[in-house]
Amino acid sequence: MEHIIFQNDKLTLTGSKSPLLIRVIIFLTSFLFFLLPIYGVTLNLFHGNGITFFSLIIIAVFFTLGYYLLRISLWNTFGKEIIWIGHEKIIYEADYGWFKSDKKEIYLENLNYLIKPCEFEKKDMGVLILESDKSKIECVVQVPIIELETLLINLRNTTPPLIEPNLIF
Repeated sequence: MEHIIFQNDKLTLTGSKSPLLIRVIIFLTSFLFFLLPIYGVTLNLFHGNGITFFSLIIIAVFFTLGYYLLRISLWNTFGKEIIWIGHEKIIYEADYGWFKSDKKEIYLENLNYLIKPCEFEKKDMGVLILESDKSKIECVVQVPIIELETLLINLRNTTPPLIEPNLIF
């Protein structure tokens, strides 16, 4: 699987998907977290009981957990990180398929590209870190270190010549 796609100043990092069974279980659990509180409130109203303050708290907790699990399952299915390289700044965005995160910006002035190796059983994998004087963006997708080193060479050639980034391994 190709983890890094670098075309026309757009860098896309994709990780490997989790097993299908795990994704199905997380999707079903997240949808149940949305549906079961609604079902419970509907039953309460049908039996003549009103909506209590405790019911609203339970709904809020289950909706929050359902939203969190939905984001996790979407990341494990469709997740990718998109990095646009401009003339003055780099823009980072995480794409969940149905959702997108807020865009983060980092200016090219005094920019360092770092590779942070993963620990424990994934020692041949690493993550990309973009760091300047004022801000830092740490990618989440774990990519083989060999591919990241090739990427750093391409980033050095792509970055505008007026501002030369420092490459640190």
